[in-house]
Amino acid sequence: MNADSNPYAAPIETATKTQGVGKASGFSASPKPIVDFAPIMKRWEIYRVLYNLSLAVLVIGYSLILKPELLGGFDFWVAVGFCGCACNLCFLAGPAVEGYGRVLGGWRDWFSVALFWMGLLATAGLATVFVENYPNI
Repeated sequence: MNADSNPYAAPIETATKTQGVGKASGFSASPKPIVDFAPIMKRWEIYRVLYNLSLAVLVIGYSLILKPELLGGFDFWVAVGFCGCACNLCFLAGPAVEGYGRVLGGWRDWFSVALFWMGLLATAGLATVFVENYPNI
């Protein structure tokens, strides 16, 4: 069975002089994505700097003020490093949620800012609980 006898085959279009040689109407070599994720990722990487700086200031400041003995312990810093890595993995939920929101439609720019601040406040709360209860964790 060849392509000419297949009733379900896509129609074959021929190139014209205005389309250029080898280009079929309506087709391109690289399809345009539904949503351009480059601006989303750039914005969230800027947010990541603010996120990490805020958490670093919070953990170090809270430790200095209320539990300065923790700052000298190697185990504390190892735990802070692991928790920092986990927080940065969880941070990836932000651009993922925004990306899905933009693909599905209805996403507003202020949603990104609100999502960032909600995530930062939740993580700051967890970081405070971590420092407060560190020896018992």
